[in-house]
Amino acid sequence: MRTQVAGADIGPVMTVSKPVSALLLATAVLVALVGCAQRQTLHAVEPNVGVVSATYAGPLTHRVDLQYTGFSFDRPGTQAPAISPATAFAHCARRGICIWFGGSTTVYLARVTTDNLGGMSGQLAYLIVSTDFKCSDSGGPALLPGMSPRPVHVYNCFGINFMDATRDAGLGAIQTGDPHELELVEKMH
Repeated sequence: MRTQVAGADIGPVMTVSKPVSALLLATAVLVALVGCAQRQTLHAVEPNVGVVSATYAGPLTHRVDLQYTGFSFDRPGTQAPAISPATAFAHCARRGICIWFGGSTTVYLARVTTDNLGGMSGQLAYLIVSTDFKCSDSGGPALLPGMSPRPVHVYNCFGINFMDATRDAGLGAIQTGDPHELELVEKMH
């Protein structure tokens, strides 16, 4: 069928029946809901802390290189995780595998492409990322009697716990206050 608008022929126009348009609308709504379903709130009980919460933000969407700590992460690819993010987060908390840093926690599914701990390269993992907490300097030589305490420097930090997404096991954790890497981690989502 050809259509004219203001006397000009605009060519063929596709007409859509009501059942087809309803199907298209339902598909658009489903796609929108699935996209929103990626983000979900996770809760677990950590024996020493109590109830802990995180937001699952879905799969990592771009590569992240943390050069100071020696880690790189990328999109997870096509491999499906064997456990859900809720299971990984709950087991991380209940089994005492994870270090609870405090602050705001977000969980991502990612592929570890470079790791400074060894043994995780290529691993599909849930990254349990904590930001918005403070760290302070530690270490140094012991203070001898009569010496003044060193000043304590407090700075913003982040921590990442790694949970194996293929076999429900903890893989390790890192923590740093490097400002450049903190900025990269805050832009992961």
